[in-house]
Amino acid sequence: MYWSSLGDLLAMGGHAAFIWPSFAIAIVLLLALGLQSRLALKAAEREHAEARQEAGRDDEGRRDA
Repeated sequence: MYWSSLGDLLAMGGHAAFIWPSFAIAIVLLLALGLQSRLALKAAEREHAEARQEAGRDDEGRRDA
């Protein structure tokens, strides 16, 4: 598809009212999912470290003397 100006590109053939909000929603959801995943990973790593510590192991897998 060819647009003669930036305004035509942004108008998306008259469908801009549907296309740009869809892009915005998708970007927000992807960022939220990434943040949620990162926070869940940090929590899981923290729980794992606590469980290893309670089991008497250090971070390299050796038993504490």
